[in-house]
Amino acid sequence: MKQIDRNIEAFFALVQAGLWEKEVRLLPFGDVDFDKVYRLASEQSVVGLVAAGLEHVSDMKLPKATVVPFMGAVLQMEQRNTAMNSFLVWLLDELRKKDVYALQVKGRALDNAMSGLFGDLVVTWIYSWIRTIMRRLKVF
Repeated sequence: MKQIDRNIEAFFALVQAGLWEKEVRLLPFGDVDFDKVYRLASEQSVVGLVAAGLEHVSDMKLPKATVVPFMGAVLQMEQRNTAMNSFLVWLLDELRKKDVYALQVKGRALDNAMSGLFGDLVVTWIYSWIRTIMRRLKVF
């Protein structure tokens, strides 16, 4: 098995472990390059799931140098999502004052949805939509 294949297989095993909260064994994958696993997780916007999967590794003790980048990214995501949630509460309140009622839908059905990322397209759409509405309502 090629090294890149091992990294991809380990990545998918960690995603499954994080999603389903199940035990995962990484020793069968050999020497996993966790920098590449982290890059894959970032590219696919699933760093939070992979970080959750790392908590379920049962056959080895992961070094701090492996875990810290994932945990740091999760903490940053939680802070951003908390700020976004606060902004949305403010926005919906401002819209209600102008008799505009909106429905807020959260797209993740995970126990810890705060560690998920907003997609780039969603953020761009939300930002454009909010600017348009706020200008029309002359909120700012």
